[in-house]
Amino acid sequence: MSRRESSFVRQPEDESYTWIHRAFLQAFQTHGILTLDEIKPILANIVTASNPNRPWTAADITLPFLTSTLQTINAKLLPLDYEIRWAKDQTPKPILHYALVNNASDPLTQQATRFSPTEIAYIRRLLDFMFDTNNTPIREVMAVSQVQAANLARPPRRPRQSAATVAEEGGEDQITPDAGLSMQEAEDILHRLVTSSFFSKSQKGYYTLAPRSLIELRSYLKETYNDEDTQL
Repeated sequence: MSRRESSFVRQPEDESYTWIHRAFLQAFQTHGILTLDEIKPILANIVTASNPNRPWTAADITLPFLTSTLQTINAKLLPLDYEIRWAKDQTPKPILHYALVNNASDPLTQQATRFSPTEIAYIRRLLDFMFDTNNTPIREVMAVSQVQAANLARPPRRPRQSAATVAEEGGEDQITPDAGLSMQEAEDILHRLVTSSFFSKSQKGYYTLAPRSLIELRSYLKETYNDEDTQL
């Protein structure tokens, strides 16, 4: 999986937590997720408000200044299990998105309160297809089409086991079969995932992780789909 991202967790020694940092954090608490182009005028207005004699414009907000500001904020947030992270979305022309996230949980865990175990299993199959099946050196897609999503409604068939094998594994009672979903049920779940901003859907009908989910699922995606020699 190829994805550039950073958590900005190191605090510069010459920085202190000021009104600028508090106001910028408030912007994230209000918006949740912001693109780089959205951040620049917001931060410029905050800096200008702190020193009206020296007005700032969006062009004055450089990446080093933004990085330093985020490092200082994250140094305050990390003990509270919060963090501002960034990642590029999965569009042909990737856009930087920044989000305030809760490190104590991730959106996949949160979905367990809204979906049944069978539906969660379907969501995991979709992620497996995006970041494993459809993410190879030859074809780095990290998306699933409508047809592919429909085909994943039911899990792959388990190979038939002999009676001896079943007995060794503790008997059939310990195996909880996943019956899968109907096509309509899968379609309904995809719609719910898009409307809740967990997935994004392109005009061509491809589903990808929405920017916020991509940021919040960073640890899960690394642990589940990254090869040991892969550098994100």
